[in-house]
Amino acid sequence: RRSSDLRWQRAVLVGLVLSLVGDVCLMLPMDLFVPGLVAFLLAHLGYIVAFAPGSTWGARAIAFAVLAGVAGVNLVGLLPRIEPALKGAVIAYVVVLASMAAFALARAWTPALMREHPGGTRLAALGGVAFVASDSLLAWDKFAGGIPMPALLVLATYWFAQWCIARSVEAG
Repeated sequence: RRSSDLRWQRAVLVGLVLSLVGDVCLMLPMDLFVPGLVAFLLAHLGYIVAFAPGSTWGARAIAFAVLAGVAGVNLVGLLPRIEPALKGAVIAYVVVLASMAAFALARAWTPALMREHPGGTRLAALGGVAFVASDSLLAWDKFAGGIPMPALLVLATYWFAQWCIARSVEAG
């Protein structure tokens, strides 16, 4: 295996383990929202280590513009509903989440990477976008309420995201 493949595998493994820590924090009966948020933020940093190398600047610029738009819409709608003590943590998390998804999309939009790793690149991009969808649904339900079937929608998109990201290692 090439060192880039090994780096990808290790970084995705770190992301998956930290996501598990975040899951445990959010499922416990006490309020561990902020520690869970930090665990997921660190998980996304692991995914960024996996996804960032190799994409072109043009692909990154487009992907970051798209994800900045999605993040901006979410923040404009949600920030007035979030208690002041959580706003900084939520903004930091959104920036890291959007960056992770942008790097994943940029890989898929870089022709050389798509030729070299078509399956893994596509799965990573799908996983990044699904993670944004999952966390957006979760945030809107937590802070604004009214999402129909929130547990089903959030968990379905979350597990699909994690499955895609985990599979990207093998399919690479």
